[in-house]
Amino acid sequence: YPSYLTFDSYTYTKDLVEDDSINAGTYFVIANFEESQNYEIEEDVTLEYVINKKALVVTAKDHTITYQDEASNAGVTYSGFVNSETNAVLSGVLVFDYDGYTQESNAGTYRITVSGLVSNNYSISYVAGLLTVEAMQLNYSDYSFNYVGTEKFDFFPFTCGYMEKYL
Repeated sequence: YPSYLTFDSYTYTKDLVEDDSINAGTYFVIANFEESQNYEIEEDVTLEYVINKKALVVTAKDHTITYQDEASNAGVTYSGFVNSETNAVLSGVLVFDYDGYTQESNAGTYRITVSGLVSNNYSISYVAGLLTVEAMQLNYSDYSFNYVGTEKFDFFPFTCGYMEKYL
């Protein structure tokens, strides 16, 4: 009520239990004012208030692997939790996607995207990280080079595992 009004007494009730009003959602407070000799109240006052979801950013950490390695990640970071909360309050399963990378993909840089989390109290957005696939170091007597998956060779006097199909 406006600050210039003074009431002898008032009470209020809520339509939800006390702990519910800490979660995002719409709530109602019903104010019941008792009449006195100084004023007359015609009806209760119902006030609506909204607790909006808090923004939460989930960022994929950058990660580096070597050519022919299976795609992997270094996890994620979270920014935006309130009230000392952690990722334990989130539902869903964190899903990683590696921009089409497979073990046969060339060395280079690929996006790591994440998705899959939900929350009643957080509006979740995602930021991609980078998967850097480094060249595989190959050594043989006087020959040494970095293999990035694009060249085919016919001048080496040896074969080695995965490389046999390129020689």
